[in-house]
Amino acid sequence: MSDVVTTRLVELEGAIEQGVEVVGLALAEIRDSRLYREDYATFEGYCRERWGWSRSYVHRMIEASLVGGLLQ
Repeated sequence: MSDVVTTRLVELEGAIEQGVEVVGLALAEIRDSRLYREDYATFEGYCRERWGWSRSYVHRMIEASLVGGLLQ
């Protein structure tokens, strides 16, 4: 994984750990850019192992952040 990708993954994971409002957007970018692939075979495995979150919970957070962005 390149330094840029690793740096971005660390930044996005920091946002998740801090509980900021951009959690869903950070997860969507990790999923869409496949930033999890060096250590995890699937996005679902990444979410479950890294965060302890189910697939449905993560997708609800992503959807909520996308809807929230449309309402602003």
